[in-house]
Amino acid sequence: MKKLVLISLVFAYGCNMSDQNFELPCNYIFVKEGGHSNIVLQKNKLIIDKGAVDFSFDDKFIFFSVDNNSSMEPYKVPKEKLTYYIHDINKDTLSKPLNYNFIRKFMIKNSVKKQNNILVK
Repeated sequence: MKKLVLISLVFAYGCNMSDQNFELPCNYIFVKEGGHSNIVLQKNKLIIDKGAVDFSFDDKFIFFSVDNNSSMEPYKVPKEKLTYYIHDINKDTLSKPLNYNFIRKFMIKNSVKKQNNILVK
């Protein structure tokens, strides 16, 4: 019986250790759970419910990439096939879903630095 309890505790503890939370501007939290289970919260409200792949930000914008196909390895999905969201920090607004071409042009137009460019990561 003691072995069963110990194994259960080790398993439960090990599963929770894989999650990573990243605090972002504007009260966003990127929860990295692995695979296609990553989510984005803002003020404890679910903003992106699954498929979040990555994020980046600068002092004006926060960028999110999302795999809408629920791939088991979303990091291997070509960036051209992901959906993107932009949060304007000054206006405190989140965009509608955007495609690769739009976000690429947006990055150039707004002179987003390479280290903050979600397309370069």
